[in-house]
Amino acid sequence: MIKIDRSSHISLSHQLNTILRQDILNWKYPRGSRIPTEKELTKIYSVSSITVRRALDDLVQDGLIRREPGRGTFVCKTRLTSDVTRLISTTRTFQVMGMKSEIKTLGLESIGAPPEIADKLGLNETDQVYRLERLRIADGEPLIIETNYLPQSLYQGIDEMNLESSLYEIMASKFNINLIGSHETFTATVLDKRSAQLLHGREGSPAFKMTGVTYRFDNMITSFEESIYRGDRFSIKVEAEADQPRNVHLLASTPGDGKKKGRTSG
Repeated sequence: MIKIDRSSHISLSHQLNTILRQDILNWKYPRGSRIPTEKELTKIYSVSSITVRRALDDLVQDGLIRREPGRGTFVCKTRLTSDVTRLISTTRTFQVMGMKSEIKTLGLESIGAPPEIADKLGLNETDQVYRLERLRIADGEPLIIETNYLPQSLYQGIDEMNLESSLYEIMASKFNINLIGSHETFTATVLDKRSAQLLHGREGSPAFKMTGVTYRFDNMITSFEESIYRGDRFSIKVEAEADQPRNVHLLASTPGDGKKKGRTSG
């Protein structure tokens, strides 16, 4: 066990924070498990309760642990990284991550394209689109509400299909639409009452809203998507080097078996 160095210029709380952080990252305390109480930590490391509380507060802020009143302090689910600069379906990403991916269709309807949707898809307002809403689930936990607007002229018969699989794969196999790219934008938002219910969150809690389009070889827009991501399970990370393009990653805290894993959209 790493010991506190009382002769060091580094504060005791920072040293304890580092020790506990390493214990979590090295799986001494698996995610979901309870860590020792503040009283137990003061005895283990011979430090004051104030020192322990400061060390734990920093770990809470970093999203590594969470406090549950009356139950104790628990290790949060590990943050996972995926390169969102690549066009890969969410279904395929979850499979690569070793996670059980589920899709629940919430609704499919044919509607006249609302003006803002028609503009995104390059359609007339008199054109019909399919509005497909689905819930994306990873290892039993709902993470994303996904709403796609699909030009009816491109997807005749989709209303008779099983849509609880990768939409990208359905596009390719059923409609011969092979995507070459997408444009996506993430913005901050909060969960409304319905979204909170679907994502097992709290109304008003932070979330990400993703809007984006996909396009095929001739640059025709093939879909417009609006999705809501749980704010307590996702964050955005940007890595940059001098004079090099930035790498953007979406970090997700999801259930799993402890292996490093990662995400995209589709």
